[in-house]
Amino acid sequence: RLPMTFTKTSVAIVALLALAPAAAFADTTPGWYVGAGAGASFAEDSKGHTSAGDVTATYETPGVSFNGNGGYGWTNGFRAEGEVFYNNNTIDKVGGVNGTGHLSNLGFFANGLYDFNMGSMFTPYVGAGVGVALVSAGNIGAQANGSAVNEKDVPEFAWQAIGGVAAQLDHN
Repeated sequence: RLPMTFTKTSVAIVALLALAPAAAFADTTPGWYVGAGAGASFAEDSKGHTSAGDVTATYETPGVSFNGNGGYGWTNGFRAEGEVFYNNNTIDKVGGVNGTGHLSNLGFFANGLYDFNMGSMFTPYVGAGVGVALVSAGNIGAQANGSAVNEKDVPEFAWQAIGGVAAQLDHN
């Protein structure tokens, strides 16, 4: 088994959180919701153990990330949701030389969130989630030696911190 650390990093604008002091107790629209997103994935370097020793895979180019979620929001600002996401990053270097392959993640999370009602169409939120990520390594290797690592759907414990701003386009 190839132990790897793979971190999904999502970038969200949370500057409006500073405006939320008294609005945290305001009513929000309760009910079921669904959401979807797409963006860039920035992977941290991965370390692997091979028969030749430890090796580091480097990702210099952002990858792609897609997610979908659905849940229920209460009037007190709390939400519970399920989320599924996929991201994929291409290997740029292995052990300091040009590399090949990719590392992908298929994750499933249970999230808890809190909305700060601003009394406007914008609602900043924070939260956290725990779940499982199925990590796949495909053809990871240095171009010079031709050998490659392939592992499929290795389950790993996953967690995430969440922050963002939602925009309600109409009352429905």
